[in-house]
Amino acid sequence: MPLIKTDTSRMSKEELASLPKEVKHLYDNSPKVKVDELLENRQELPYCGGIEIIYTPGHSPGHISLYLKHSKTLVAGDAMVITNNRLHGPVKQTTLDIKTATESLKKFLDYDIDTVICYPGGVFKGDPRPHILKMLNEQLA
Repeated sequence: MPLIKTDTSRMSKEELASLPKEVKHLYDNSPKVKVDELLENRQELPYCGGIEIIYTPGHSPGHISLYLKHSKTLVAGDAMVITNNRLHGPVKQTTLDIKTATESLKKFLDYDIDTVICYPGGVFKGDPRPHILKMLNEQLA
């Protein structure tokens, strides 16, 4: 199965030629994994004082975020990014369905969050609610 985020058939010869050999190898030999268990929205995992699965599609079809209840930490993955110490919504260039990804942000408003971990960006400390509301207003307007 090809990687869903990049279609090399849509790249120019110049773009393909500029890819590092490791990246070319990845496109030609996409990773294979064995799925042992499918996670469900709102499912709780018994680790770290309880980890709740938040289904946040858009960036990719099966994207999830994780809420660590004990520490009030949201691992947002690619649902949000941090640049210049500010939270931002999903990145259009790397998001398969920007409308769905933006809608997914609404789910975070149901949680008491003190820390957000994003990729890219790192760690955001503080209440993300005002930032999420601003993202929703800007992107859904």
